[in-house]
Amino acid sequence: MNVELVFTFYELKRKAARGKLCIVIDSLRAASSIIAALDADCKEVVPAVSIKEAYRLQGFPSYQNYLLCGEIGGLRPEGFVLGNSPLDYQAAAIRGKGIIMATTNGTRALRLTAGAKLVLVAALINAKAVAMRLTDCDGDLLICCAGTKGEFSIEDFVTAGKLVHELYQCRSDILADDATLSAYQLYLKAGSNKQGLVDLFCSGNNGKRLIELDLVEDIEFCAVEDQFTIVPYFDGIACRKD
Repeated sequence: MNVELVFTFYELKRKAARGKLCIVIDSLRAASSIIAALDADCKEVVPAVSIKEAYRLQGFPSYQNYLLCGEIGGLRPEGFVLGNSPLDYQAAAIRGKGIIMATTNGTRALRLTAGAKLVLVAALINAKAVAMRLTDCDGDLLICCAGTKGEFSIEDFVTAGKLVHELYQCRSDILADDATLSAYQLYLKAGSNKQGLVDLFCSGNNGKRLIELDLVEDIEFCAVEDQFTIVPYFDGIACRKD
């Protein structure tokens, strides 16, 4: 399996996912929230590329009872039921309900995976399960770090490294490009203890912004490895679980 990595979702515009296995990573916080929502038994999560599109989608009859969730600038937009904190996605609030989610990075990344053979949603909190899901999959793998506003994000990069670390445990045919190998080496250094990952998540621009917004608990939650065993997949319309 050839494995390549892109640093931001903008790179998907030039490096098409068509025909490949694709993993979309957004550890802070969209992927973590999607994982938490589906684990809490929401019906599905429909990714929108903007707040405007989220409102438009809710206007369709098939989505009129869906909850609007997400963020702009890290905060819940006016009129949205939930923001982008995975801690908000509790079963009592969302069980059995559909969600339309709009975020700055993660949901936009998902929408750029058209034509991929398989699209999975990954974060540090489910990385081992994602790797195990890929154990018997045929094809080359493209790892897309969503990034932050079109720029590199260290938390997505180290999450990619964790994913590759787990892939090495599952498969013997991994041929990683240099970007992927760099992510793997970073994880080996930072992932030796939980606090190292928390500190790394806090050190990045995205982490610093969340700290300024008094959302340290989100960072601490998202920096804990393998809390979840579910692996959401995106079918071009919505994120669901098997």
